[in-house]
Amino acid sequence: DIYHYEIQSDKLVKLTDDIYYDLTPAFSPDDKLVVFSSDRVGPVGINIFTYNLKTGEIKQLTFSEYKNLSPKWSFKSDRIIFTSDKNGSANVYLLENPLSETPRLIQVTDFVTGAFDPVFTPDDSAIVFCGYQDRSYNIFSLKLDSVTAEQPQPPAKTWNEASSWKPGILGGNYIKGNVKYKTKFSFDIAQSVIAYDAVFGSVGGFQGALTDMLGNHQYHF
Repeated sequence: DIYHYEIQSDKLVKLTDDIYYDLTPAFSPDDKLVVFSSDRVGPVGINIFTYNLKTGEIKQLTFSEYKNLSPKWSFKSDRIIFTSDKNGSANVYLLENPLSETPRLIQVTDFVTGAFDPVFTPDDSAIVFCGYQDRSYNIFSLKLDSVTAEQPQPPAKTWNEASSWKPGILGGNYIKGNVKYKTKFSFDIAQSVIAYDAVFGSVGGFQGALTDMLGNHQYHF
């Protein structure tokens, strides 16, 4: 769930309160909306949503079965940048006019190794993001004047919990009672390694773990 903490008043407000997985929230520049990622339209895929801080209304901006993560507003509030694995690997996408009747989705990067966590520069002319290249993660910048539009997007729609998915409920009869339980440990991990060193000779080690799952007891050695 998403929380809003007001520093001056030391007040903590819970914005979303449901079974869904909400993550990576970010304020709009005018502080009226929060954009975030969530699985609230289906157990497969994570999409982009906005939360209205005044009315509590939630709107869905993307409609896919892919993972759309880390949304960030442009400083003019007319675009949202985010990461999606739509083409098989994580890349940066741009959603223009996200709250209009004619939004557009634009693919910004095309990394085989992935691009993550994009943010706009203060003038909205470029983005800065993290990418994996040459066996390490690095910071990149990219001008936005060379990207091309992909396809029209469906307009944003209001989300409501009544029409969304719910996890299945287990069947059977429920009986309330007490059962005596006796702690019983079993090996979960047992592994060893033996090696020879020219200076120290034969060396080795052992790692093991004993657990009692229902009693929540663990021993590691």
